[in-house]
Amino acid sequence: VILTGKATGFAADVEQLKQVQKSTKLPVLIGSGVTADNLEHYISANALIVGSYFKTTGRWEDPVDYNVVKAFVEKARQLRSKAKL
Repeated sequence: VILTGKATGFAADVEQLKQVQKSTKLPVLIGSGVTADNLEHYISANALIVGSYFKTTGRWEDPVDYNVVKAFVEKARQLRSKAKL
């Protein structure tokens, strides 16, 4: 199941994520709107599809900003590690 926001780049509804996770045994992915600033709300998802947030200008056709990717992955690792405690 892929949960998305109302359009590309818009965050998915956090309450809807919780409802979907409770109602299915299928993996739940977040398909839009995840950023380092809201990552903690989506860390319980089985996977995150992140695209434009990783781009230098936020546009899909532009190059990837590796510093943004690195910071995002580091934060995700920290959050995952805390969730396992």
